[in-house]
Amino acid sequence: MSNARVKKLVKEVDMENLVYALKDAGEEIRERVIPNMTKTAQKEYHRVAGKISKISKSDIKKSREKISQEISRLFA
Repeated sequence: MSNARVKKLVKEVDMENLVYALKDAGEEIRERVIPNMTKTAQKEYHRVAGKISKISKSDIKKSREKISQEISRLFA
């Protein structure tokens, strides 16, 4: 996915879902997504990530499914 598409996706996705989805994601994915966020979005990402103390595997799975649906909707 191009940087422009990643930026568009980040704008459309709820930040909490993004934090959950990236929690156990590989370093390669985080390095692709986080730098493509605006500075404001990065601050929000880190703020939300700091507030969340425990994330269950089911929450991660649900968030990834929501993001997958958003990708399909945005880029279909």
